[in-house]
Amino acid sequence: MNLKLFRDNIVYSTDVLLKPIVNNPLLRYYKGIQLAEKLVQKQKDLNNPEEVCFLKLPEITEKYIKFFEHSSVSRSNILVYKDHSIELLNLMSDHSTNTTKTFPTLLTVAKLIHHIEKTGETVIILTPSSGNKATAFRAAVEKAIEQKLVAAEKLRTITLIPRESVSKFRASKLYNDEKLNKLNPVFILSGNKSDDVKK
Repeated sequence: MNLKLFRDNIVYSTDVLLKPIVNNPLLRYYKGIQLAEKLVQKQKDLNNPEEVCFLKLPEITEKYIKFFEHSSVSRSNILVYKDHSIELLNLMSDHSTNTTKTFPTLLTVAKLIHHIEKTGETVIILTPSSGNKATAFRAAVEKAIEQKLVAAEKLRTITLIPRESVSKFRASKLYNDEKLNKLNPVFILSGNKSDDVKK
């Protein structure tokens, strides 16, 4: 991996790291994320020349800037221990998800929207999850539909969670709206082992 090329393409500033809140970090570091994607793809192509499907990030436009603005990173100083400052980096700022999975999920859904725009295909995301990943995907799909980035029928998510995770799940427009609920159902796995959702 060409690290110099990677570093030169990232919008980076120590000032940002010193601020208590960084708004829309996905936008701020988008060039670096795109470059990382290209480097990963190049490596995958070398290792698996038969592999066909690799979804690409869209070019950044106003609609994606707005879509990504639900992410932010905050930093809090907790205490000083033996002359060392201990700080908490909070990646769970999106109140509709309260999970660190918001960042990769927004990027994945942006790729899917871009794919739908190019191909006209319908995409259904099957998400077996203990709760957090499914919550993040449902929130991202809901935001994409609300912001009219994609038609509700073209991007859907089907969720499978274990019974013990029901209390973690939250109501949303995908749940409360009858049409969206039918397009984006949640299934609860009966049984005792939560890991069985992945099987």
